[in-house]
Amino acid sequence: MTLDRYFARRTVQDPAIRLQNVTPSDTVDFAEAPKSIYVGTGGDINVLALHDSQSVLFKDYQGWLPVRVKRVLETGTTATDIVAAY
Repeated sequence: MTLDRYFARRTVQDPAIRLQNVTPSDTVDFAEAPKSIYVGTGGDINVLALHDSQSVLFKDYQGWLPVRVKRVLETGTTATDIVAAY
């Protein structure tokens, strides 16, 4: 199987194949919804889920956040070292 065919058949349940550092923003959505978010240095993280219009604040969070989000908001987010997994 070629790599193109492999990547075309990937689902949200498959392991991530690409990582990107996240800069929280109150106005800019991700170009593509990540499979999950990793919070490296714990704190509060305020996210807007893929199909929601209201944000949700996770208090004192660290580790993998298995939620598909369209934005990590700057307002309310104190956690750092945030990575999006695609």
